[in-house]
Amino acid sequence: MMLRGYRCCLSAIYRIDTWSKQHRACLACVFFIMLVGLCYLIFVDKSEIRFGKDENPNIVSWLPGLPESMSFLRLHLDIRRIVNRKLLNMTTEVDDIGVINPHPFRYIINPGRCKFKNHDVRPVLVIVKSAVRNVFLRHAIRTTWGNISEDNVKIVFMLGRNTSNDQQRTIDLEAAKYNDIVQQDFIDADFNNTLKTILSFKWATQYCENAQFVLFVDDDFVIDLPKILMYIYSIPEVDAETLFIGHRIIQPVVRDKRSKWALPLEVFPYKYWPPYLAGGTYLASMQVAKKFTCAFPYIQVLVKTDGWLGIVAMNVGINPQDNIFFHNNGRYAHLALVYQCCHTQKEMLHFWWQYNQKKSFRFWTPG
Repeated sequence: MMLRGYRCCLSAIYRIDTWSKQHRACLACVFFIMLVGLCYLIFVDKSEIRFGKDENPNIVSWLPGLPESMSFLRLHLDIRRIVNRKLLNMTTEVDDIGVINPHPFRYIINPGRCKFKNHDVRPVLVIVKSAVRNVFLRHAIRTTWGNISEDNVKIVFMLGRNTSNDQQRTIDLEAAKYNDIVQQDFIDADFNNTLKTILSFKWATQYCENAQFVLFVDDDFVIDLPKILMYIYSIPEVDAETLFIGHRIIQPVVRDKRSKWALPLEVFPYKYWPPYLAGGTYLASMQVAKKFTCAFPYIQVLVKTDGWLGIVAMNVGINPQDNIFFHNNGRYAHLALVYQCCHTQKEMLHFWWQYNQKKSFRFWTPG
């Protein structure tokens, strides 16, 4: 019936003899485009809807009937309310019922509580997620961008464990020498990076809660820490409560089973991730870190850590914010204060030498 109406309209258009052939063709094209748009609005698969800057308030209406235990968005729980009650040191029976991610790992190495000497400047905790095997890369960080004498900055390295006893003895000696290693007993591997991120947030909020900001960095990055600190000191106090900032990304979920980031449709039914920050480097206020830590037990772990943190942020009402200082690639990368460059100690030392010797040298120059 719709097709018949379309044909009638076209006939009526072409019966107008006073119009030129070009005008009639243009009007027919406009009408056809409007018809296609109307059909899209009526028949579009709602799972194709992107997460916009402001999340769709009707998201629950297009959740396709998954069992509650399989909903990574945990829409059946008011996680924001649970988090707020926890932050106020209140308890609720929902806490025990809804926990699906208890993180039952113990500390192997823990340097203890942070101490900041300079209380006149905002204290900053820098967390470097590092692989157990990257002993020399951690040493390179300590002698390059991490070699900073600021009394208000604390740098620690987050590790899982290795099955090698010889490797663990090396880590024990490193920790005894530098007192900057935090280690738990989950296996240190790429697929456990989310566990390392949970460890990072939990340790920060439990042992370094007097820091006002937490900067997360992967150990293959070089950062201009003095300039990042200048940026942190310039952040208005009113923005600190919701600060979660980095390279903001919105992209589709990978379905190709050959990819390690693939998620089957029956597990995560949406085409797009919620907005999230690229995992290499990002900055959060301590208020946001505490909210995330309180929410972690209620959200199932995923291998894609940065996308998973986007889900956590959405659940607690935090909007990931974009900042060109954290763009490691793309059109603004020449303004970045972070750079993913180095997989060995030699690479990092050479890159740092170039950065400090050449005034015109930037982390990345567009081709």
